[in-house]
Amino acid sequence: VQLNTKVLNGWAQNLPEYENATTVLRTGCHQHTPGGPSCNYLFAYLGPEGVDIRESYIGVILLAISLCMLCGCLIGMVKILNALLGTKVKSVIENVINADIPIRGLGWLTGYLAML
Repeated sequence: VQLNTKVLNGWAQNLPEYENATTVLRTGCHQHTPGGPSCNYLFAYLGPEGVDIRESYIGVILLAISLCMLCGCLIGMVKILNALLGTKVKSVIENVINADIPIRGLGWLTGYLAML
């Protein structure tokens, strides 16, 4: 999706002529003339010249895609770190988490302190 920067600047300056303007840039993608604008970007035909999906729906689609990519990257990072540091870190965590507080009578506090 390409955004119209003139509309964004108009909104930032609170100009009244940009009050109901759309931010999706109309590039003439429906015209297939030689030397004309190319529509090689993702979601080129979702704007007013294509399927005509409203801007809020385009934003929801992009939000869902970005959240899926973020979750995938985080899961990948955890998997890589687990593969690189697996046995070393696992033994350290087990020693620290499963250890009891050495003061007599306060062993029950260990779990609560580990959560902090």
